[in-house]
Amino acid sequence: MYHKFVISISSNIYIKIYAFTSFQEIHLQENNLKSIDDAFQQDIQLKILHLNSNPLRQISSSAFNSNVKQLRILTLARCQLSFLLPTVFQSLTKLEALDLSSNRLESLPVEIFHGLSNLLKVNLKENQISYLGEVFNYNYRLKSIIISQNRLETVENLFRGLEDLRNVDLKYNRLKVITETDFSTTISMRSLHLSNNSIHRIDSNAFRNMAELKHLSLEFNNLTTLNGSLRSSRELEALKLHNNQLNEIGPSDMSNLKKLVRLNLSFNKLTNVHKAFKNLIDLKFLNLNNNKLTTISKSTFPPRLNIEKIETRVNPWICDCRLLWLLKYHKLARHFQCGSPKEFIKKNVDQLTTQDLTKWSENCDTSSCECTCVRQDSEFFVRVNCSGRNLTQVPTVLPEEVGELHLQNNMLRNPVSLSIHSLLRLRYLDMERNFLTKIDFYLPKNLKTLKLAGNNLTRFMSYFPPNIISWTLSDNPWICDSETIQFWTFLTSEREKVNLGREFNCQWKEGKPDLYGKLFVIAEEELPEKSKLYIFHSCVAGYFEYGIFQAESKEVTWRPQGSIVLICPACPRFFNKYCLTSSPTNFTRD
Repeated sequence: MYHKFVISISSNIYIKIYAFTSFQEIHLQENNLKSIDDAFQQDIQLKILHLNSNPLRQISSSAFNSNVKQLRILTLARCQLSFLLPTVFQSLTKLEALDLSSNRLESLPVEIFHGLSNLLKVNLKENQISYLGEVFNYNYRLKSIIISQNRLETVENLFRGLEDLRNVDLKYNRLKVITETDFSTTISMRSLHLSNNSIHRIDSNAFRNMAELKHLSLEFNNLTTLNGSLRSSRELEALKLHNNQLNEIGPSDMSNLKKLVRLNLSFNKLTNVHKAFKNLIDLKFLNLNNNKLTTISKSTFPPRLNIEKIETRVNPWICDCRLLWLLKYHKLARHFQCGSPKEFIKKNVDQLTTQDLTKWSENCDTSSCECTCVRQDSEFFVRVNCSGRNLTQVPTVLPEEVGELHLQNNMLRNPVSLSIHSLLRLRYLDMERNFLTKIDFYLPKNLKTLKLAGNNLTRFMSYFPPNIISWTLSDNPWICDSETIQFWTFLTSEREKVNLGREFNCQWKEGKPDLYGKLFVIAEEELPEKSKLYIFHSCVAGYFEYGIFQAESKEVTWRPQGSIVLICPACPRFFNKYCLTSSPTNFTRD
């Protein structure tokens, strides 16, 4: 028969147990016991003993003698203990759970748990312990260790060999670094609590061997980066990282956390979480409160969103086209409150329209242009459309974020006043069908497309920006003479970049009236693979007989063809030497 005995002896100082030898559980907590040294003078079958909240202060090595060798659970919390003798528990070989929490212990003898081979749980919470060394190294069956609210600065070797350990609570200590060896043998760990320390670094392999980890608490530390430490935590279901110093979560930081359900990143300094949660297919609860986030893209999340609750308060959200995707997720959109632009401050995204989120008003000359926000995943640019407005000069006010500038179909003339060098995002510039005679403005290094067709350009630029991958140059009155060779070389070497159009011809009459109206033509598809053939319509010295130059290996031959001259751009020395100074009869070899 199982006997439970609860006794209150608050007026007693000492206790001796003689009459209760058959009891298996005794509760003596919150009495006034100051000593238990002689309490167990007979062999009893006691398995559970609660001595919490008694002013014991110290326990002799004979207190828990062989008479209580059947003891399984012993609680000594809040007993004002300041030290323990190395052999105080040596007879309790069947002990499974020991509670020493809320005492005044500053250290433990390294051998205090030796011989306790059945020990499963130890609670050392709320003491003043600064170092434990290898105190648990022989308790291989340990499953739970609580050491929270102490003064530990390191856990080096503390958990070595504890392969069955499943729960460790180290919150409210003084840990600064988690190394790759601290938990290298705790392969069965399910729950690890490291919150409220001073951790500023976690080695990338610190959690590598904890493949079964499900709950990880790292809140209230000084982490600035995750350092790839979570890549092996594939079974993780709950992750607490709030109240750190994190400024970014990268795409790979949580890429393997496919089973994560709860994630708290509040009270950090996050400015970017682009694609951070893209693989979190089971994520249900996400807290991003109190960060510095201004935008978030759809690609930050999995293609199929399963989030049930998201917290995003106290972030300076910029309500522009980058948040346009949220309008399809009303339950999420109502949690995003605008911090800018000023006309939307304190409005939730679900209160806005597509037009609200795409119209751009900052630094936009609305009398001359229409400005539109265009989303590019987590980024964006502003498309400024000033086309067809009869403008004689470029608007002086342009958004810093301008990525496309449309100035076609206006009346622009040189000089062009356009400070594009300060517009770092400009990728596309359309100035077609104006009255430009030259390119007298700086082209930014990031520019990819430049459209100049339908102007009054006679000469091309003296340099050819390699960053521009698309040009339109047709329908301009190009001068065709010996100085055109550099332009021609550019056209032939970069022909995949240039849209020649149907009106790409020599139109300027000065000095070469017989070239007026002649076309630039490039063609090579009819030749054998190794043969290079290029056509240059009548844009060389006018006295030449028209014909074909064909280069095969080192041979250059002349074949009269009537009104076409074809020149191999691979032979510039030949071209310069003969095409401009010699008669056709001299053409044999270079």
